[in-house]
Amino acid sequence: MTAPFEIRTLTEADVATTVAIDEAAFGYQLGEGYFQQVNRPLWELDRFIGAFEPAPENEQVGAAGAYSMTMTFPGGRPHPVAGVTWVGVRPDRQRRGVLTAMMRHQLDDLHHAGREPVAILTASEASIYGRFGYGLAVDRVRLEAVSRLPFRPGVTAEPVRQVPRDRAMPLVRELYARATPQVAGLMTRSDAVWNSLYSDHESNRDGATSLYFAVHDQGFVAYRIKDEWTDRGPASTLIIHEISALTAVAWASLWRHVLDYPLVREVLYRRAWIDDPLRDLVVDVRALRMPATDHVWLRLVDLDRAMGLRTYRTSCSVTVGLTDAFCPWNAGTWQLELDIEGGAATKVPHDPQVRMDTSDLAAAFLGGPRLGRLANAGRVVGDPGSIETLALALSTPLGPWVPEGF
Repeated sequence: MTAPFEIRTLTEADVATTVAIDEAAFGYQLGEGYFQQVNRPLWELDRFIGAFEPAPENEQVGAAGAYSMTMTFPGGRPHPVAGVTWVGVRPDRQRRGVLTAMMRHQLDDLHHAGREPVAILTASEASIYGRFGYGLAVDRVRLEAVSRLPFRPGVTAEPVRQVPRDRAMPLVRELYARATPQVAGLMTRSDAVWNSLYSDHESNRDGATSLYFAVHDQGFVAYRIKDEWTDRGPASTLIIHEISALTAVAWASLWRHVLDYPLVREVLYRRAWIDDPLRDLVVDVRALRMPATDHVWLRLVDLDRAMGLRTYRTSCSVTVGLTDAFCPWNAGTWQLELDIEGGAATKVPHDPQVRMDTSDLAAAFLGGPRLGRLANAGRVVGDPGSIETLALALSTPLGPWVPEGF
């Protein structure tokens, strides 16, 4: 960008303008008191930056922030990640390089300060962040199921208990904490995150009820009911807010509860897991709709620091040539030594066996897209045997899941 502007850390005086920029850029308006109750407790102001035009009045024209988050990586261990959030450019200043400058500042800062070696975000448009080295690492599924779906013979489903919110939340938090190490992508949640995710503010309901909770000893489901009546009778929708379970019986029991809910015609879950077991519980899989779309994009900020944070499915020794136009310190040929205990990445002067962009390695980092699929698309090239070996090492038995937005 040639127009003069500066990127600097925001202060409390910039908060209202930052919110206004975000509202204008995304076309929404926060309800009365919503920001202070739900959003503001999440903000770490020293991790928020703004783009300012010095003339004529030092106007703020963009903003981007990061939450200090902790994510489960393959192998079950939690690690810090930078949760990029509140990225917006004022509509009259878009497509002028403001976003690129903020992304440059943010990633450079993570690198030079030695902060989180991995950054994640959810994108308003899927075409935006690939050019900054982010790879699509986690899909989400919009799961729609008709009510009363029968399960296969032999499926065990136990009764669950509907519990009021004040009694449910401690149980939900404890059960979620137990589930977190089991699936790559799940986040460790602070009090502020729980407050935000489980807010019953009117703005979160979309015309539905406040949250209901049902618990099993090994799992929970939180949901709302959007009632509807027709001349033929009740046609309400049960909207799942979150479902989590530790065992097969708990999964079946919780799904049975919501599928059999009285006066409900359809069950909807907008952030379902791509490996949700419901598909394999029901007799009639065609009674489910499970279209997948992009959800979490991941950036390997510092490859050498990131590769040792997860475990790998099998041992692998391979040289990988990486391109990285936005974070050039990652570009070059790397010797990857990966095994079931962890991994290491070291730059070497050799010719690589496999070539790809850093964004493609980022996409496969949590075990989501298979490297072989990316190879079929021509995004990963090189020795077929080496690609297959690396793909197996990066793979996980179950796909990653992030049942929340940020």
